Amino acid sequence: MTKPCLERLQTMQYLLGTHMVTHPELKAKFCYLPTVPTLIDGMITGKDTLEMAVFMTIGQENLRVNLKLKFIGSRWMCIYADLG
Repeated sequence: MTKPCLERLQTMQYLLGTHMVTHPELKAKFCYLPTVPTLIDGMITGKDTLEMAVFMTIGQENLRVNLKLKFIGSRWMCIYADLG
């Protein structure tokens, strides 16, 4: 991940962690069960850009994740991650 993308995820982690302190039922739903990807669909949108949609489950909850990867140097780096 690029540094700005990682910083945004760390902010989300902090906000969710703070919220789950007062909502233990949410923590039980998301923090102890494995994340299982059920579908990964991607499309090359430029000479160095790949966009992906990932469908996954955590327990009984279905989640969607949009990712944007860019070829930087010699590797694919995540530059955008939208979890919801």
